[in-house]
Amino acid sequence: MKRRSFLKTLLAGVAAIVCPIKPVPIDPVALDNLAKIMVAPIRQQLNYQAIGRKLLMVDELPQGAYARYEKDVRVVSWIKS
Repeated sequence: MKRRSFLKTLLAGVAAIVCPIKPVPIDPVALDNLAKIMVAPIRQQLNYQAIGRKLLMVDELPQGAYARYEKDVRVVSWIKS
């Protein structure tokens, strides 16, 4: 689905919820302005998701296997009084 048709159906759905009695005509200029305004927040969210995928490692396990990890640090604890 193209972006323009997606936004047109999205705005028509929102208009139907806000004003169910009379359909609101969608102006192409207003639709373009809305798309221009929404580009930056959507791109920022996608960039954050991409960074998160690069930083976090996923251990793939076979079906039904438990994830068992050894302790990372083996140190002796001391009480200081």
